[in-house]
Amino acid sequence: RERLRDALRRAPDDQRTIAHLAVAIAQEDAARASQWLGMHRHVHAIELPVPVGFADADAFHAALADDIRRHSQQRWEPAGLAARHAYLSGDLLLDRTAAIVGFEQRLREAIDAFLARCRLADAGGGALDEDALSSDVFLRNIPARYRVHVWATQAAEGGFIDTHIHEDSWLSGAYYVELPRAVREDDDTHAGWIEFGRPFASLPSPPDSALRRVCPKAGTLLLFPSYLFHRTLPYAGTGDRISISFDLAAA
Repeated sequence: RERLRDALRRAPDDQRTIAHLAVAIAQEDAARASQWLGMHRHVHAIELPVPVGFADADAFHAALADDIRRHSQQRWEPAGLAARHAYLSGDLLLDRTAAIVGFEQRLREAIDAFLARCRLADAGGGALDEDALSSDVFLRNIPARYRVHVWATQAAEGGFIDTHIHEDSWLSGAYYVELPRAVREDDDTHAGWIEFGRPFASLPSPPDSALRRVCPKAGTLLLFPSYLFHRTLPYAGTGDRISISFDLAAA
């Protein structure tokens, strides 16, 4: 643990170090680890307005889902990535369709508004304290300028995204385009949900109470720190689970 704290002092924005230090802290105090990571404080759900040119959300999502299914860079289970029994698109923004361009505009508006709120909330968080655990590990690393990478995921019954973090970014997110009927808020098994806080199987697992699971909703953008371990849970039944993900890194 002390070696991880020292590593974080040397590189305060190292997402892998943050994630693994939280695992170490959780072995003694899972609640403290969750609080330090901002498991609840820094996970936000935002409704995106429908882009101009579309009659309503249903029309927009239908066009966006079609564009994702036909994307020029769509790949099945790309090697080295977390998709299992699912498609990933590559750089979604390469295909400049009306729906993708409209989504990009709404995404950037949401990101800029979120960054502005983070900067207001940051009371000295950008300065590294003597104790690597005493300041907000997310807010202290807000980038002055940023770049984004955007891709899409398409999964059917049994498909999911395995446990991972986003090591090369600060903020990550998922926008839900199309969901199967199996994804329901009243489902105690959390089929098709996104889960935060469970590390790789090779690492000690925290108690179930330290995890956070969120039910996806079409039209909702979920924002979270890139250092949070997360995965999606598989589901059974017909229909696709289509989402768009992004990473935001310092430029």
